[in-house]
Amino acid sequence: MSHWFHRNQIKATIPVEFEKRTFPSNADSQSICVQLRLSRLNLLDYHSNPANSVEKVSDEFNRYVSLLLGFLNDLSSQTTGDSKLRFSIKSKWTQSLGSTHVHEEQDAVFEMASMIFNNALWLTKHAAYVAAVLTEPSEKEAKEIHKCLKIAAGQFKFIQENLIGKFIVGSNEQKIFFDCTDQILSVYTNQSKAEAQEITIARAIELKHSPSLISSIAYSTSILFQTAGLRLF
Repeated sequence: MSHWFHRNQIKATIPVEFEKRTFPSNADSQSICVQLRLSRLNLLDYHSNPANSVEKVSDEFNRYVSLLLGFLNDLSSQTTGDSKLRFSIKSKWTQSLGSTHVHEEQDAVFEMASMIFNNALWLTKHAAYVAAVLTEPSEKEAKEIHKCLKIAAGQFKFIQENLIGKFIVGSNEQKIFFDCTDQILSVYTNQSKAEAQEITIARAIELKHSPSLISSIAYSTSILFQTAGLRLF
């Protein structure tokens, strides 16, 4: 069950100085801003190496997202709404599809979407690493590859359904083939789902399941790949 997955490059960014842009009024606020900055640096460092463990990356990812939520949502009351800090930070990110353009937004929603995108992309790279490092991955490794790709698909889908609709429309709007667009997120979601199903097909062949079952899974996988490809045109 040896596989190789093509991967696009991890997104690049610049440091965000949360404490300098939000002017925290007390020690607790200052501490949260410092934690955010350090957690972001750690997570970006972990994303640079596909050999890192899923647990290590996931723990830091969850820590950063939980802290950043305070910049997105108003947590001071029971009503839902944007945080007053939403537009207090500016971040810049490159695109994974080879574009040299660096997109920047002064919006915590854009920062959240970009970091989740990067994490999902890392999961696909980690899956590729596990698949490539061994000639014949064991059942345990196969399950890890499958899980990574399914989680990646879910994270791409989350951005598409919950975050890009909140972007502010204007002169700095996301352009075609930019990562955080409905088009590209659909491509990555379907590609990740299809590659996860490839693991299922390989496992079914190893377990000598019926040809009709294997053919059915292979057909649905081909549809996912075709759907992803068509979104690029």
